[in-house]
Amino acid sequence: MRFLGINAIFHDPAAALIVDGEVVAAAEEERFSRRKHGKRPVPFSAWELPERAAAWCLERAGLRPEDLDAVAYSYDPDLVRPGQAGLDERWEELRTTYARRAPAFLAGVLPGLDAAQVRYVPHHVAHAAS
Repeated sequence: MRFLGINAIFHDPAAALIVDGEVVAAAEEERFSRRKHGKRPVPFSAWELPERAAAWCLERAGLRPEDLDAVAYSYDPDLVRPGQAGLDERWEELRTTYARRAPAFLAGVLPGLDAAQVRYVPHHVAHAAS
């Protein structure tokens, strides 16, 4: 099984590739962009994906986007509740809209990826898994 993990919605966008239960590649976007934390720390930067980190992970493993079994995106927009602690309500609707569109955005930056392969993962569960 081949899974690509994507963190993009908040800070430090990154990608990690797991093949048959083993981490074969992982990188933060800042390694490629040379921007500390990979992007500006503002809510409307949610659309910025770790596209170079993801491409590097796939290249390192000799895989193409169409070879993936699934992509895990580290934010589930269906779990967002109004007034949730730690979220800035002025921007949450925009951030959630971006998250809902993430599968299409990922398919756009990783040609060959089927957007239907993207699965949402609760953000803090993604932290725990890493």
